[in-house]
Amino acid sequence: MADVKISGRAGLQDALDRVVSTVDAEVADVVRESADALIDGTRERVAHDTGNLHDSLDAVYAPDGLSADVGWFDPGDFYADFVEHGTSSQPAQPALTPAAEQERRMLPKRVEKHVGTAVRRIRA
Repeated sequence: MADVKISGRAGLQDALDRVVSTVDAEVADVVRESADALIDGTRERVAHDTGNLHDSLDAVYAPDGLSADVGWFDPGDFYADFVEHGTSSQPAQPALTPAAEQERRMLPKRVEKHVGTAVRRIRA
């Protein structure tokens, strides 16, 4: 590990800014990987009657890249909720929920991998 010398408040602020920037970049990578995995996992499970739900699943990312929403955002996909959760006359065919549960178990490993990368980059 390289020795780090920080002189004064400005030096400390610069060092902290580099840490935050590096960690934010890695977290954005985690968010993108996680959203991609959630989309892939959902597409593997979703009903394929017309293929519309499979094809229209998407992720919408926050401007800073530190969060994402995954789902069906086209108003024409209003029935996705009925397919996922069922109705009084149609049983549920969950796809997004089990994929989210699978990704929830994987997320700590993704964070550990990327934060480890960030720490190594900061130390260099």
